[in-house]
Amino acid sequence: MKQWLRLNFIVEGQTEETFINRMIRPHLATYAINVSVRCVTTGRKRGRVFRGGMPNYLKIKNDIKGWLSEDNEAYLTTFFDFYGLTNDFPGYQEALSKKTIAEKLSCLQDSFSQDIDNIRLMPYIQLYEFEALLYSNPSILDETMQIYSFKSKLNQLIDITNAYASPEEINNNPNTAPSKRLLNLYDGYEKITHGCDAAELISLSSMRQKCELFNQWLNTLEALSPNNMGSPYKPMEVFKQCELG
Repeated sequence: MKQWLRLNFIVEGQTEETFINRMIRPHLATYAINVSVRCVTTGRKRGRVFRGGMPNYLKIKNDIKGWLSEDNEAYLTTFFDFYGLTNDFPGYQEALSKKTIAEKLSCLQDSFSQDIDNIRLMPYIQLYEFEALLYSNPSILDETMQIYSFKSKLNQLIDITNAYASPEEINNNPNTAPSKRLLNLYDGYEKITHGCDAAELISLSSMRQKCELFNQWLNTLEALSPNNMGSPYKPMEVFKQCELG
């Protein structure tokens, strides 16, 4: 019988939670990895737990350490936008001085890991935010927006993507971050509805081809598979083998 590994995700907000549930969770299930996802805890009051958004780092740290302690056999990963990090996030100031996006990400994730100090943490910071992934296929992104009655802005999208070596390099300036560019092109763009629908149509495969840092993260998660050293787990094949046995 195949064994399953548990992997918990702490994410920034509802957009990231929806993206993980709709795309990453079913993908990792093919590697015998069982995913649970929740937004970062931002506060508690009178028994209620408030989640979503990027609070100060101490709250993020406490939430991560708490879940690692509660579920002490599961791995844990994160999906936070670089754009949403606060100044007190480990390695943040140093990362700003790095020249390449790979150096920025390495600086952040190494500092983050050292501060949490738990081998079951596999941190990930999305450069520069979730919407960067949508630029992996401008045509499908534009077609998705047209489904929602927006006018085509394909030429502008192509101009944006052609200006960068990778969608992950589209910068985090408040006026030119990936999501702000979409808002400028498609007035009324909504992250959860339009963004997640576009992501699903674009596909993980296209995102991985265009976004190397995102691809490396998924490779790392896939390698956690308890079966076949990270090779895809095909439930139907296992089911047939059980029937034959």
